[in-house]
Amino acid sequence: MNMDFKFELTRLLELIDAHLRKATPNATQSLQLNTARLSSKPIKDSRLENQNFWATKATIESARKQLASAPENIRLMASYISVIAHELDWYKKPNTVDDPEFHKNHFNAIIFGERGLATCEDLMLGVTVMHPHTMYPKHRHRPEELYIALSESEWWQPNQNWFAPGVGGTVHNPSNSLHSMRSAGTPLLAL
Repeated sequence: MNMDFKFELTRLLELIDAHLRKATPNATQSLQLNTARLSSKPIKDSRLENQNFWATKATIESARKQLASAPENIRLMASYISVIAHELDWYKKPNTVDDPEFHKNHFNAIIFGERGLATCEDLMLGVTVMHPHTMYPKHRHRPEELYIALSESEWWQPNQNWFAPGVGGTVHNPSNSLHSMRSAGTPLLAL
């Protein structure tokens, strides 16, 4: 693990663990986010040359500014993402949908996992960034997901249509369930 980010990665994991245990106790019973299980991953080269980083940095900072009145734990999560953003491997989803605006305005990075800065057993944790007025097309996939919304955003599931979980709200997408998300007038930032 890059020693410069050990503190940030540890604190981010602790904040996520505490938040999820409070917000979704039933969904997190089997989740073991133990910072003692963090494993180092060498950073091969600077990610600053990654074009996707520069497109995301301004969006992350814009989302952070919207969090001035958010709870401290949410502001800290966004701050740690901002600090480590330049070392993350930002990528776009494969072009599986004919929607050029989505592909231009949506980015992902893995924080903990195979493509991330560190590993924590079998946990895969990433960050999603979308520019304002962007919709992630309806889709499904095998892995289940549990999101923490770090900005105002809307999420879609067949049984709820569009809903806003609020800053700090959680969204659970069960395995193979159809779902979507969108940003409104502000950027979307979610873990």
